[in-house]
Amino acid sequence: MNAAADILARHTEDLDFINEDAVLLDLRVQGIVQHHEYFDVLNKTKREKVLFLQKVLPMRGDNAFPTFIQVLHKNGHVILADCLNKEWERTRSERHGASSREGQGDAGRKEMTRLIDVTPGAHSGSTASASIQSVEQIKRLRAILHERNTIISISDFILQLSGEDLISISEETDINKKESYSDKMNHIFSILFNKDPVPTYKRLIKVLEAMERDDLIDRLESGAVQCEPPRSIPDIIQAKWGTLIDCLKVDEIANRLLKSGVLSQGDRDEIMTPRREKERRIALLAKLTTRDDSKTFGEFLKALQAVGQDFLFQELKSQGEGIERETRDEEAALMSEAPSDDDNWEIANMLKEKAGEWKELGRELGVGEGELRKIEEKKKNPLRTTYLLLQKWKDSSSQRSTFGALCNALREQAMKTEADRIAFYVIAKRKATATPLLDELPSDENIWEIAGKLQGISDEWEDLGRELGIAEEQLRRIREMNKGPLRTVYLLLAQWRKASSVQEPSTFRALYDALLKQGMKLEADEIINLLCKKKSDDGRATR
Repeated sequence: MNAAADILARHTEDLDFINEDAVLLDLRVQGIVQHHEYFDVLNKTKREKVLFLQKVLPMRGDNAFPTFIQVLHKNGHVILADCLNKEWERTRSERHGASSREGQGDAGRKEMTRLIDVTPGAHSGSTASASIQSVEQIKRLRAILHERNTIISISDFILQLSGEDLISISEETDINKKESYSDKMNHIFSILFNKDPVPTYKRLIKVLEAMERDDLIDRLESGAVQCEPPRSIPDIIQAKWGTLIDCLKVDEIANRLLKSGVLSQGDRDEIMTPRREKERRIALLAKLTTRDDSKTFGEFLKALQAVGQDFLFQELKSQGEGIERETRDEEAALMSEAPSDDDNWEIANMLKEKAGEWKELGRELGVGEGELRKIEEKKKNPLRTTYLLLQKWKDSSSQRSTFGALCNALREQAMKTEADRIAFYVIAKRKATATPLLDELPSDENIWEIAGKLQGISDEWEDLGRELGIAEEQLRRIREMNKGPLRTVYLLLAQWRKASSVQEPSTFRALYDALLKQGMKLEADEIINLLCKKKSDDGRATR
């Protein structure tokens, strides 16, 4: 406990440069920071957030500080994470003694020597086989060392490589000139791949042994490599966070983003306020990670290229293109689906401002004049008329009645805005409602967040409770407690979750459906928003 506090105190100034919001979010996902603490500290100043971390981490058990180190590394703060890790390991060794670990390390190294000591010519074709195997192992090591959750001292690694004669003095100098961890590692392995693979691999094992990294040796031999590409534009920026705050030409880029309209004058002034350049970089990147849109990312790439940071431009651009390809393929698949009855009702609402043009749209969709007359004769209100039209279209041409076909028809009728709105609705809803998270049971933290979203339903909470199957006696007890709106809804949802059974599980889906049945679509959509956020948090926690 005290060891963690001492280490954090020594690195107070270094902690000022971390992406504290991302770190706090990941610590909340890992359970180190409680949800109420997270929301309390979220809007505080950077200094207050750092003080919060220094206070809380030593109090949350032996696993809290190692988890914090992993979170730092995951968010790109590799150098700081490595430094904290070395101090933490040294403190543990001093406290517990290193004798047991050394004995295990010797045994592990003997076993490793046995595994890798392949003598050329010992078996038929063994030379070629050993070379191929060694090349594959070197590739695997490169992948491990590029993972965001791998903590290693790059300076110590370079020193040990030099000691094993794997790199020359001039090569060491060239490596150290590189600006980022990733660039240094790429340069190192470009050198290693030009050497005889069998002795090179053996020496790499000796390097890891000298660094006392039996954990990496075990992963290398077991083939445990965790490589997952970024899934969003903020993910790309987060993955390169450490490199970007080390070398981003923030002043020039902020000015270019102001001219392109990505930043407002207020944004630019806020970014340029800090005196230290690293703080300005953090301020800019924090704004960019809140905007998951291709225009912002595209302008950022243009700015990088314009200021001569081509190495960042190329790497970020290639990752962005990969995400765009995946997104296009996913969206194309969604738009080829047929709308449901509920979808058609939602779409009719989106088209209510164009309700007077329903006949023209119907003709564009291929609905016959006779069917259009029948719909008109029913003399329904404009919303209902549009809905009936969409239902007739869906029923009469099931193979061609897709979201994509509808959007194309709207564009032909000069309704591009409405077509775009429908496309956005389809993609957002399908991504959310298709997630298996809907079939999970909400946690206490989820219940609290949902209660915060639903506290505005006022007197309708009892109707929701009945829809969820809460007994009248339970509703009466909650009513008599006479708590405020937030606490009342929380008690209702907590009682519902407590009553969960195999036959009637208290899942997100059950709550979502109950809200829809009570006509609370906006509130039901908040459940989907929560799940999208939860999915994003879980994805970041596993990377």
